[in-house]
Amino acid sequence: MPSHIQLDIDVSSTFSLAAQQNAYPLLKTFKLEYAVPSEEEPDGENSAEGQQRKPTLKPFNTLKVVLEEIPGWLAEVEWMVDSLEPQQILSLPKKDLKLPFDKLFGMTEELTLELNFQVLRDDGTLLTAKTVPLAILPANYWGGESRQPDLLAAFVKPNGVYVESLLRDATAVLERAGQGRSIDGYQSNTRDKPYMMLAALWNVIVNQQLAYVSPPVGFARQGQRIRLAADISTGKIAACLDTSLLFASCIEAMGLNAVVALTQGHAFAGAWLIDERLPVLTNDDPMDIRKRVDNRDMVLFETTLVTNSPPVTFEQAKEHARSLITEEKENEFVFVIDIAQARARQIKPLSTVEPKREEIFAKSTAVLPLPVVPPLPPVRADERVQQDTPETRIDTWQRKLLDLTKRNNLLNFKDRAVAIKLFCPDIAAMEDELANGGSFRFISAQESIHGNGTSSLTRRP
Repeated sequence: MPSHIQLDIDVSSTFSLAAQQNAYPLLKTFKLEYAVPSEEEPDGENSAEGQQRKPTLKPFNTLKVVLEEIPGWLAEVEWMVDSLEPQQILSLPKKDLKLPFDKLFGMTEELTLELNFQVLRDDGTLLTAKTVPLAILPANYWGGESRQPDLLAAFVKPNGVYVESLLRDATAVLERAGQGRSIDGYQSNTRDKPYMMLAALWNVIVNQQLAYVSPPVGFARQGQRIRLAADISTGKIAACLDTSLLFASCIEAMGLNAVVALTQGHAFAGAWLIDERLPVLTNDDPMDIRKRVDNRDMVLFETTLVTNSPPVTFEQAKEHARSLITEEKENEFVFVIDIAQARARQIKPLSTVEPKREEIFAKSTAVLPLPVVPPLPPVRADERVQQDTPETRIDTWQRKLLDLTKRNNLLNFKDRAVAIKLFCPDIAAMEDELANGGSFRFISAQESIHGNGTSSLTRRP
């Protein structure tokens, strides 16, 4: 007779150093079930009427669930179960399974491990077993939108020798343009200063004379190997995602809120001009992003143009990025990830060891002038940097409850939605009546004197 013992296991399909350092669980669901089928198999004994009698299932006592050792990667792990009754589903504790740092850090290619689980009786009899595959990624590999979308933020590393040196040069560019030497985030309470900081950073990275290399096909979905800032500083080559993460790292180090945008086959970067962040970590609504860019709350720019010769200006990079999120290209849009939102969710930069060394910078005689600041709206009172107090936190939470994405049906109403069409000849008057506490009642299309096939709204006497 079968044991009827079943294992329900949900393991992260992909794991990496970034996942472990950000406390992503390897084991997500772990349940042991004593299943009772609706029709049991016969026990071999017949009644006087010739019918077969079903067996009586008894509880199991003293079970052991074992995750077998994976040499060099994982020691054997055991869970003890005192008793398991028929039809019982038992959630087992999800133990913190840690893989060795040196293994995760030293990998150069993707590897698949097999997690072998067994359920044993106290006498060692095997009741059931299950094998689950686990893909292990190299430390500098992002798993893509299909496997590790959130962890793209872990590859934005604001602390490092190269990033610090780029920021030092950006302050010199600002000073030469009469903008002072400070890189102070949103402390100016204007949109102008963050904009000039971004333009100065653009000029500095243009002067690095980086060379462009094509990314792998389908990287936005399946991921790719990332060249971190330290790698770019020595190799001087980068793909679109590499340059985007380099810019995002510098932008975060400046005290600004960075974003990284992905389309099918491309990536570019940007930043908020006000101290704000998206209400979600990854926003797949291009209409919402267009609105924020056109409202001049956010600026996006095409990062690969820093590799262009002759040099391309920051304004040209902005225009090109805006063309990538047009309505005509919505089907190519993947998502925008907000780095400030990621940090709020405790997604930390990848911890790697960057050796101290003398940075060698490319020499260039072509120095782009800083652009003239375009007309930007002033920072409203509710957008200004404020001291963090319980009152300001509550106000911030209230404002973030407003959903500006396509998930808000009030902003993205579709004709095919379930709705009632109303005939209201003077909607402004109705709004005034509602504000004054007036009440209304609905009249069906058959009762309406207008006869236009729609329900009417009439003032309640």
